[in-house]
Amino acid sequence: MDEFIAMAGRTSAALNHHYIVQMSLQSRVAVGKLLGLLLLGSAGCSLRLSTVVESFKGEFSCAKNQIHVERPDKSQPNFYRADGCNRRASYRCTGDYGELCERIGEPEHIKPEAGTVDFSTH
Repeated sequence: MDEFIAMAGRTSAALNHHYIVQMSLQSRVAVGKLLGLLLLGSAGCSLRLSTVVESFKGEFSCAKNQIHVERPDKSQPNFYRADGCNRRASYRCTGDYGELCERIGEPEHIKPEAGTVDFSTH
């Protein structure tokens, strides 16, 4: 009988250890998934910004460090405005992470010395 109780105790300890290891693994997987979702959410915003910068840079031959991007209307999360090198353009980003950004409307020429925007030349 003592042998049976000892064997039952070892079996119980082994099952308890297996349960703890399994729960620990499930907890790590759940935390990993949560962190992944948080990173993807934040990556979407930064991906949109970098996509707008790259589009503007390519379209207007403007250095990245001279390009400023803003979201002028917070109710339209996919709408961005970029300016730099005396130009201004608006972009709409689509795709799961905002990886596709296209210019909408005509770009504007900015005359910084006069503080005005010239709509007549494109």
